[in-house]
Amino acid sequence: MTDEETDETFQPSLEVLIENEDVILERSESIIDAVDTAVNSRSDRVPGGQIIDKVATSLGVENGEDTNQEIAEALVGHILVSSKSEREIIDSGGTEQLANLLSDLQVKFSSEMSRLQTIDVRGEDWWVSVDSEVVLKSGAFIFAHEFELASGEVIKYRSSISSDLFLIKHKLSEIEELIEEVGTDTIEQEDVKELTAINKAIESTVELLEENGVEVSTPPSDSETDEAR
Repeated sequence: MTDEETDETFQPSLEVLIENEDVILERSESIIDAVDTAVNSRSDRVPGGQIIDKVATSLGVENGEDTNQEIAEALVGHILVSSKSEREIIDSGGTEQLANLLSDLQVKFSSEMSRLQTIDVRGEDWWVSVDSEVVLKSGAFIFAHEFELASGEVIKYRSSISSDLFLIKHKLSEIEELIEEVGTDTIEQEDVKELTAINKAIESTVELLEENGVEVSTPPSDSETDEAR
């Protein structure tokens, strides 16, 4: 599972890339070198804007500064967030050479560029991926988790069903408090989808428990609790 965010600077524009494919293909080696230099900087923290600047510079001076900037933004956006296949690029009017180049750029650089972009936008301590597995320890099943941070650091911890459920309840309570304090502007549409998915997962788990003979009692609502008082 990953959590990588991309700001509005990085929007793929296949139309721009196809319109300027002659320039892109002619300067392909310079573009690859520019991206490679940016993402493998010794500083280990090259802001996204600097990557765009390096790509724009690699395009030469013949096209004009504004055109180079537009092409560079489209290229970086494609590497970071485009899901277009080579076949889709060709069907949209691009040549096979352009499709191959764009695919190669994504394969080589998308992961590291996403990490650098996350650092730039969210900081080095923002988690970018998590992996969990069930392990048997001392006769009990527990969960082993690994969180990878944007900095590259990996944090490991282990938990039980009870402790994970406590954490879920704790985080949902924090979200509820935030909404009560500042309103629903803090909630994006994707957040609503995730909350809906969580609710369905809870319902499914409860049904599974009941099917296996576990009695599940429904806690009283806040209104019922107030009436009882």
